[in-house]
Amino acid sequence: MEQLRERYDSYREARERELLRVHAGYAETPALDEIDDRFGDLTAGEPLEALRAQRDARRLAGEREADDRLIALVEDAVLAARSWRLGRELRASGAHLEPRAADELREERFALLGDARRKLGYEHGRARCAARHPEVDVDAWARGAARLLEATEPAYRDRIASLLARARADPEPARPEDLLPMLRKSGSDRFFDAARRLACLDHLTAGLGLALERSPGVSLDCEPRAGRAAAAQSFYPRLPGEIVVSAAPAGGVAAYADFFAAAGRAHAAAHVSSELPVERRRGLDPACAHGWGWLLSERLDDPAWIASGPGQARADEAGHEASLRRLFTLRELAGRLCFEQILSLVPGGDDPHRLADRWAELCAGALGVPATPDGYLAACDAELPSLHELRGRAFALQLAEWLRERYGRTFWKERRAGALLQELWHTGSTYSAEAVAAELGFAPLDPEHLIGGALRLA
Repeated sequence: MEQLRERYDSYREARERELLRVHAGYAETPALDEIDDRFGDLTAGEPLEALRAQRDARRLAGEREADDRLIALVEDAVLAARSWRLGRELRASGAHLEPRAADELREERFALLGDARRKLGYEHGRARCAARHPEVDVDAWARGAARLLEATEPAYRDRIASLLARARADPEPARPEDLLPMLRKSGSDRFFDAARRLACLDHLTAGLGLALERSPGVSLDCEPRAGRAAAAQSFYPRLPGEIVVSAAPAGGVAAYADFFAAAGRAHAAAHVSSELPVERRRGLDPACAHGWGWLLSERLDDPAWIASGPGQARADEAGHEASLRRLFTLRELAGRLCFEQILSLVPGGDDPHRLADRWAELCAGALGVPATPDGYLAACDAELPSLHELRGRAFALQLAEWLRERYGRTFWKERRAGALLQELWHTGSTYSAEAVAAELGFAPLDPEHLIGGALRLA
């Protein structure tokens, strides 16, 4: 067992280093084929039969849980390798493919990846999601997503129509891909200079007793470099012990938000206990990973922070921009979840082409602009990533509300709040977002909180 744990940790370290190398601009494409071959025992799933037999023979629930966690990590390695190899033609062709041809490759990849999932014992993506996250009711979240879309419709339609009227001279209707670039622009961008980004972050977290460059094992790679990815991201070659925040030297509200989110994830990773086994360090609930990042980045949208932050001179306008960004983000996620909960039930090996028009309908309804079926699989997956992003949004929002109740409106200035966060981070991936919420007393995580939060800001 210990040998398998060490082997998996080495595999993840190699992948993280390679992905960081590409993100930071040192290489164009990650050499993941070589890594997958080097760790071929894991990526072929060789330990799974023995792990499952061992789990089934266990009498103690804690031991069975540890085996289940390791099984999930090995399955992740199998599916990651399969996905990477299946996506080779799509990556090689890139922007040269016509939309229909790109969709056909994505459909083939989806079917083959579903077949790989089926061979692991899962009928479809929903079945694996349920096995990984048994405490999460997918149907309840999908119903909540539909309620979110209905409840926020009037406020969003008015705001997005006003934005489009101001920002576009093109007589042709806006497309979904036009919206995010417009929303990422802010009248406050000039106050958020790239050179002050780290100082602004440290000013935000100083009261919590946190400073990014002084967090154990954290380093920053923010040098200008051709080929560097635009959005900030955190990487975890050794967890804990070596965490790298890679970020282009960019300014503006959106760039600050990306950087703050990456920093939040890095802070959480830096404080994971080194005494935990790999399955309680590496197997983080994605809702927690998102939530720790958004807990920091969403302070940029917090009225209490806006009033004293770099853009305080135009606080009202900044608040309106923040509310529209939040509405857009939540509606995009909700629309995607309404689609992914259908996609997640496609049997392994089947082609999902019949769902393309449904995607266009849901996308247009969520975003308020015409949409086509083109690219319907580009941002969607059978294992419901949108579900975990919405759970992460709810987790960050409800945790912030809980912290305000106990430490005040500007909870990020309270050392006790920082001590609590470090205590939670120390447990690594031991607990899901729902378990943390239950432990602190703000459960259940619920789309209704997202609706209320979005409408309060609107």
